[in-house]
Amino acid sequence: MADNSDLDKGIIKSSGIGIREGERAALDEIAALLGVSRNAILRYMVRWFIIEYRAGKIDLAAHVKEPPPQKKKLDLPGSG
Repeated sequence: MADNSDLDKGIIKSSGIGIREGERAALDEIAALLGVSRNAILRYMVRWFIIEYRAGKIDLAAHVKEPPPQKKKLDLPGSG
């Protein structure tokens, strides 16, 4: 079993993440049903994910994708 004692170290710092409106609404619905804040739900999710990942229960490798190579671009005449 992985040692997760480091997860309680340090102060709490805000770390904004970009989520879609539908995801935010779903989180708000869950939070309202439980009578807790969206922040509490997100902190729980992050902690759960780290513990499960460290325990080898989550494998993200299959979900890591490399974007296609970018096409070359031409500098237009007179564009500096």
